[in-house]
Amino acid sequence: MWALAALILLSGLIFWLWSCVFVLRSVAVQGGSLDAETIIAAAGVAQGESVFLLDEAAVRSGVDALGTVCLEEYQLRLPDKLVLRVRDREPAAMLPFDGKLLLIDGDGFAMELTEDAPDTDLLYLSGVEIPDFYAGQAVEDGEGRMALCWRIYAALDEMNATMYVSEIDLRDPIAPRIITRSGILAELDADALEAELGLMKAAVADLEARCACGGRLRVEGGSRADYSPGTAAT
Repeated sequence: MWALAALILLSGLIFWLWSCVFVLRSVAVQGGSLDAETIIAAAGVAQGESVFLLDEAAVRSGVDALGTVCLEEYQLRLPDKLVLRVRDREPAAMLPFDGKLLLIDGDGFAMELTEDAPDTDLLYLSGVEIPDFYAGQAVEDGEGRMALCWRIYAALDEMNATMYVSEIDLRDPIAPRIITRSGILAELDADALEAELGLMKAAVADLEARCACGGRLRVEGGSRADYSPGTAAT
C-alpha cells in the first residue's frame, strides 16, 4: 500500500516537473544580424514545450538552412532557457547556377541565390557544375571539383592571397587556372598546388608592383614561374 502511494506521488512529481518546471520559457539569440524572431522560427522551438523534447540536431539544421547564418552554439540552461549563439556567414565566392549566382561562404557552404553579383570582390568559380544545393549545407558537385576549389581557396586564404584572385577556373581539374584581378592568367598543376600557389602569390605581387597586367604566368612545381606578357586574361 505504501509502495503504491509512493509510486503515485513520484509519478505526480515527475509529471509536475515535466509539465510545469522543465518547460521552455525563454529563447535568447546572441550574435548575427538577423532578427531573433526569424532565428527562433527557423529553429522550430516554441515556449511551453518540454525542454526534454528539444532536438538539437533539428534546431541546428533549421537555423543553418537560413543560409545567411550559422548556429555556433546551442546551450540549454535548465530548467527553462535555451540560448542560440549564431554568426553571419560571409560570402567568399559565387558560382553560376540555373542562370543565377549562388553565393558560397569561406567554408564551402551554400548561402543564397542572387540575380546580380554583389558589390564585393568575391571569387568567381568556373568549370564546376552542381546538380543542386541546399542552403546551409556544403556545396558538392560529385566529381571532386568543389573539393579542389576549396583546397585552393583555403591555401590562398592562409597565405593572405585571396586579394589577388578574381577567378578560379577548374574546367581542367588536373591543371587549374587562376585569373588575377590584374588579368594575369596563372596556370598551375594540381599535384603541387600549395607550393605553386605560394610562388604564384610572390610572382603576382612582384608583377603588379611593376604595373604588369594581363599575360600568362606558368608556375611549375613551386620552384619556377615564367611570365609572358600579353593581353588581359578572359
